[in-house]
Amino acid sequence: MKRKYLIIILLVVIAIIGFVFYNQIPDMKPIYNIKKLVISNGNEPLYLKSKTWGMTYDSKVIVLSTNEEEEFTADSTKDYIYDGASFLFYKFSNDSLFIYTADKAHTPQVFNSKIQIKQIELDNPAMTKLKGDSAFRSRGLTEFK
Repeated sequence: MKRKYLIIILLVVIAIIGFVFYNQIPDMKPIYNIKKLVISNGNEPLYLKSKTWGMTYDSKVIVLSTNEEEEFTADSTKDYIYDGASFLFYKFSNDSLFIYTADKAHTPQVFNSKIQIKQIELDNPAMTKLKGDSAFRSRGLTEFK
């Protein structure tokens, strides 16, 4: 009889521990961020989007797209993909969008925009300096993370 009660108590304790552990697991849904970029001369807008995911949210991808959907899967045929980038800088000049990044993205085969995309690749110290002392503001750049 004691053994039966011991098993029941053990099962209850295991159930309580399981319930507590289950409630401690974080909600690991991706976090999306989107910025609509509009040039005043009437061109279709572009979208800078980021997706952060993982147990500690340390995986990230940034894309430049013509698609306005917030939740996305990066498509290398349609989007400029900055995989692993934690941030980048951008600015408009006339009909061009300048992207300042540590690693240039491959130019997608199908990117339907009249806006010219110009990527400027900076090494890690230059990117860190640009971000660290807010020098990007004096250059007319905007940060996207």
